[in-house]
This record gives sequence, structure tokens and C-alpha cells, in this order.
Amino acid sequence: MATKLFLEALSTIKEVIVSKLVDFSLEKLASSELLQFATDKRVLEEIQNLEKELKQIRRVLDDAEERQMKEQLVKDWLIDLQNLAFDVEDVLDEFATKIDRRNLMMEPRGSSSKTSRLNIPSSFNDVLFNRDIMSKIRDLTTKLKDLEPQRSKLELRMTDCERPTRLEERLQPTSLEIENHVYGRDKDKQTILDLILITKEILQSVTSKPCNDNDLNKVQEKL
Repeated sequence: MATKLFLEALSTIKEVIVSKLVDFSLEKLASSELLQFATDKRVLEEIQNLEKELKQIRRVLDDAEERQMKEQLVKDWLIDLQNLAFDVEDVLDEFATKIDRRNLMMEPRGSSSKTSRLNIPSSFNDVLFNRDIMSKIRDLTTKLKDLEPQRSKLELRMTDCERPTRLEERLQPTSLEIENHVYGRDKDKQTILDLILITKEILQSVTSKPCNDNDLNKVQEKL
């Protein structure tokens, strides 16, 4: 869902903003459930390789996103990277869906304990899952590495920026103008909260000015 909302927000501006999407992917790669289901050592190594590559790329994105409006080659590189970043998100979302489905299938009757679900011994399906994730993640890492020569030519400045904290930790729900009776379920409300935060971050990235509005319509109008 976050990827879809992010894509919709990106479509409203001319700049290519990849950094937030990479942050989403890094959070998902650190997911405890993904790491516990990917039981094969080789799979864990592929996940670490992808994470390492994304972190290296993330360190130059602040400079690239700043230079893109004046340097077409930088923007072209960002567009190629953005397409790959969406592929990464799609693959991680696919695995998250598979994990959720398997959680439901493996859950013992009368228990909803996450621990009990995750400690079930490996099966033939686990082998297939590991093989699938290893192949797809390795392919993504290879494609990201293919962008390295162009990245080097652009001489992008590297920063020691820290990844932002999780969305729910950065957001202050008490300040948002959202009524329970309008959005209903908690999941729907969280979707709106995420969209507000993403839209505000894009607006602030483009304008270099703080945005204090917490009304989604107002923020979208400014964007």
C-alpha cells in the first residue's frame, strides 16, 4: 500500500524522489518475519547483499536529488534507479503477502502466538520459498550493481545520513485532523496517516521549507 501511495504522490511533481522509497525497502529487508522465514544461509546472504547495495545507493541520493534539475544525466540515472526501486518494493511486498498467507495456514488452532507460528519446522514449501526469494533478490542486486558505473561517472557526493525512523515513530497522530467516523478501521486510518506523511516529506524536499499542515487536502494542494 505504501508503495502505491508513494507512486501516486510522485506523479504530481517533476523531480524524481527515490530516497524515501529506498528507506521503505530497507525497513522491509530488516523485517523480523522475512529474516526468520528465509532460513537458508544463502538466502540471508542475498538479503544482506541487497541491503548493502541499497545503503550504498542511499548515501548518494541526497546529492543526486538536489542536482537532478540542473543535470539531465543525474536525472536519467535517478529514473533508472526509481524503476528498479519499485521492482524491489514489488518483490518485497510479494514476499510479505506470502508470509502473511503462510502465517494463517500454519497458525495452530486456539493460538494466535506469532512465536508459535515462526518455530514450525521447515517443509518442502519452505525450500521453495527460500529458492524463490534467493533468485529474485539476487537478480535485483545484480541490476542495482549495473547502475554503479554511471553512478561513479556522475561523481555523486556521499553522505553519512541515517535512515529515518519508522513512519509510525515519526508521526504524531494526536496532531492530525482525522476523525474516527470518517476513516473507520485502524488500517484505513494508518493508510491515510502514511499518505499524509509521505506527501509532506515530498513537499518539504521540493520546497526546502517545513510543512506544518496536517490536512491531507491542503498538503496535496500545496504540492
